[in-house]
Amino acid sequence: MIKEGVLRSKKLKECTHFLKITGRYAMVNILTITREIEKRANNKVFMGDIKDTRLYEMIGSKNYGHWGDSRFWVCQVEYYKSQMLECYLEMDDCVDGKWAEHYLLNMARRYKQDKRFIFRFRNQVLFNGIAGMRTSKDLTTGKFRQNSFSIKIKCQIRHLMRVLFPKFWF
Repeated sequence: MIKEGVLRSKKLKECTHFLKITGRYAMVNILTITREIEKRANNKVFMGDIKDTRLYEMIGSKNYGHWGDSRFWVCQVEYYKSQMLECYLEMDDCVDGKWAEHYLLNMARRYKQDKRFIFRFRNQVLFNGIAGMRTSKDLTTGKFRQNSFSIKIKCQIRHLMRVLFPKFWF
């Protein structure tokens, strides 16, 4: 759908960048994030949020510490057309290691030192809605919401960590 939108949209022909935002969740702090994009995206071809650390493994957590956030990213239209237009051919949600999250992680590792890319937002992107892939039975309980108390606490800690360690992709 992104490919077709980029190729067909008359509006995107007038734009330098576009935002990819998941339709599955509501982004709670979208104004904060768009202000950050406006300040930082000039002369950048891509902005995304990457997690790439062994920290979680070292402390014994099952939280996967290596992935690119595919729910939200910003891309220069011309860069997408020239470098990412067929990226979906490299993705397969049924094969571990071939998800969109892995594609973005690999891209971040490849271009980590390239100043045209930003792989960490200064602000923690906050979503609301049902977390992860759940069954209908799970969804009816309402306990897997992304705005739960524990997730709000984790997000505050992550935000503080982003401020204190801006180059650390935790």
